[in-house]
Amino acid sequence: MVSGCDDGDTMQTYYRQLLELGASGELAPLLERALAVIVEATGARIAYLELYADRAGEPAFWRAHGAAGDAVAAIRADISRGIIASTLASGELVDTPSAKDDPRFAERGSVRRNEIDAVLCAPVGTPPIGVVYVQGRADGASFDARHRDCAALFAQQLALVA
Repeated sequence: MVSGCDDGDTMQTYYRQLLELGASGELAPLLERALAVIVEATGARIAYLELYADRAGEPAFWRAHGAAGDAVAAIRADISRGIIASTLASGELVDTPSAKDDPRFAERGSVRRNEIDAVLCAPVGTPPIGVVYVQGRADGASFDARHRDCAALFAQQLALVA
């Protein structure tokens, strides 16, 4: 089990899982497995991934971990579009231990409404073709440097297969 990309055996397992993502020829199973890998590595409560065919408009593909149909729509409504927009615009990983207390995002409606705490949002590709967004940890803690490294590596590897 990958629990945070923190030791040699864990990193080897994580790298293998990332490389195995490319074995699927279909996008939906690839995205579902990708989200399971990042949840396992970071301990996130919510994981969401979106990919764009072009930079204008809505994403071409999106998935949320452990959700389908209306549940995915609810997750899309609960996450911070402002954090995603910031990641896409900068091409940099956004890390905040508490979005509701972060001056960059505190005034966003979704952040206030959903009292969003810890978030990591990593760009997929350079320039970004999407993001991987993880929110909240099951243990209530913030994401740490290991989780940031895992999210960045995950997004980098996903860009190669997406």
